[in-house]
Amino acid sequence: TCFETLPKGMRKVWFGYNNPNSKANDIAVGKDNKFTPPPFDRNQPTAFKAGYFVFAFNVITKESALVWHLQGKTAQFKLPDAIECPKGYDPNDPETWQVEE
Repeated sequence: TCFETLPKGMRKVWFGYNNPNSKANDIAVGKDNKFTPPPFDRNQPTAFKAGYFVFAFNVITKESALVWHLQGKTAQFKLPDAIECPKGYDPNDPETWQVEE
């Protein structure tokens, strides 16, 4: 979704997902739900409610690139191409999510 710059070179990277099914899915951390580079488990969800979730979870990292692999699809965070979260955004308030591209 976007990232926040934190002190000491750290970043908070937000990821979202879309489950178009009418019911929740469970996908354990493993080959179908992992991050690269390792560690593969970065506290990503394993239970996916039906619907679209923009700020589902975040990863705190110093890395400049992360890829979340989920059932053959990927979400990538990579600097310098990643979008910085807008100043004053609130993950619980969609009206603050407007990001300039």
